[in-house]
Amino acid sequence: MGLKYPRDLDQWRQWQGRRHLLRTLKSSLSPTQRPSAVWHSVSDTPDIAIVLDSLTPSNRAALLTPLAFLPLDRVAVLAPAIATPHLPPARWLASSVTTGPLLRDTVRSVLSAAHYLPLGESAYAEAGQTGAHYHVIQHGLLTPFAPPLPPDASALVWSDQDGHFWQSGRTDVGSRTVGSQLLWEAGSIRAAAPEGPPVWLGQLHGAELPRAEMARAAEEFCRMTNARYRPHPAEQDRRSRRQHQRWAAAGIPLDLSGTRLSQMKAAVASVFSTGVLEAAAMGLPAWVYHPAPPRWLSEFWDRYLMHPWGMSESTPEPPRDSLSPAEKVALHLLEDIS
Repeated sequence: MGLKYPRDLDQWRQWQGRRHLLRTLKSSLSPTQRPSAVWHSVSDTPDIAIVLDSLTPSNRAALLTPLAFLPLDRVAVLAPAIATPHLPPARWLASSVTTGPLLRDTVRSVLSAAHYLPLGESAYAEAGQTGAHYHVIQHGLLTPFAPPLPPDASALVWSDQDGHFWQSGRTDVGSRTVGSQLLWEAGSIRAAAPEGPPVWLGQLHGAELPRAEMARAAEEFCRMTNARYRPHPAEQDRRSRRQHQRWAAAGIPLDLSGTRLSQMKAAVASVFSTGVLEAAAMGLPAWVYHPAPPRWLSEFWDRYLMHPWGMSESTPEPPRDSLSPAEKVALHLLEDIS
């Protein structure tokens, strides 16, 4: 099994819109505007552009960590707002880009996490006009509902299996395995031995499965194991808060501590959260659970070696090379423009 929409970004957007009707409605009522953009550079002639559509931990790990291994006079960072607190110490000059192209004409290689988000999409279009190479870096786990790769792009992926999955039989895109910086960093941490019941990592915000199905899996696991439910940071909408209140009233404890995974002292479980692999990388027992997993979910678990609850062994630690994924990404970008 591969992507549900392996080529057509518009079809993927329509599916995404159906899964998030309120967000889509609000977006349709807002006038289309050029995305906000701030250009960060330490020289006037960077030939590598890193395009950052958001500052989530997974995006920062994938896109900004390679800066530690790149000559900063050759790099520019394009972000929706001032990003200098997240960049390596240097004399960064930040300037808003309000008119004209987003990329300077010296750029020959572009690294982005997505071409379906505003800055990534604009950068992809400009790269196509100038002949710059466009690289998409994997920053999370890939389900069949992930957006397709843009034509003629190169994907920097976590594993060979992810590369084949994301390409989904296409010959106009390539892939190179670099690994996951997020999981590599998690592997450098040793979590404390677990004590007490496990913690369920919430995913009510996910679009891949119906909300009622995600809630059922969470509730069943919490009742079976006396687990605490840990809401995802995105579970701030009214429906999610009402669900949290119902669970609390029914005796399912909520973990609202915000404690880091490495400090939780608990086994973790979820339907398919990246946190399961992060916890496993730290040495914590980690599981996945769904009362009746659809075929794609079972194949997803197999691809990432996620062990379902009830197996004798928990999810194994992901492989960890001596060379970090960030360093591999930097080497690839430098080779690309050499």
